[in-house]
Amino acid sequence: MALAQLDVYQLALTKLGQDRALSTSEDIEQVRALNAVYAGVVDWVLADHPWKFAITRAELAADVAAPAWGWARQFTLPEPCLRLVQVGDTWAWYYGKEFTAFELEGGKILTSEEAPLRVRYVQRVSNVGLWPVMFAEAVAMRLAFRCALKLTNSNAREESCIADYTLAVRTAKRQSAIERPPNLVNASDWLDARG
Repeated sequence: MALAQLDVYQLALTKLGQDRALSTSEDIEQVRALNAVYAGVVDWVLADHPWKFAITRAELAADVAAPAWGWARQFTLPEPCLRLVQVGDTWAWYYGKEFTAFELEGGKILTSEEAPLRVRYVQRVSNVGLWPVMFAEAVAMRLAFRCALKLTNSNAREESCIADYTLAVRTAKRQSAIERPPNLVNASDWLDARG
């Protein structure tokens, strides 16, 4: 059975020692507090890491207007982009020697690369049914943290929630890392001598 937003709320409310909610539209203080921060918390947790389930690819057309100076072209980031993961066809820019030069300014990618510009980014994933269970746990613990003082008036409960959030994120990141292919090790004289 796929997760739903109510399941995430139930996890957060349980962590806070609160009664369970009947729906995400129930008119009680706990649900109103969770609803007030929910969208921001989800975006925050998604943007915190390049989660494999939330990464998508796009080819961007160059904007008509070029940057005032320094770069040949600019490209508008897609609306659901929460975190840019890759610009161009290679990962080389992460390693420093040969990199695709770009800057992010005001929702634009400034670069001298040709159009269309290939990018990968973490997108907004509103459908909770698409979330891995461990990611949902992390969102629930972040929700609990954000609502702890309002609903429990307890600094100790708030600290407990942030500790649980940190643990949940660590576990979810480990799961996300496992979902990628292994990195190939480049040949070297040292490796050849050991073989």
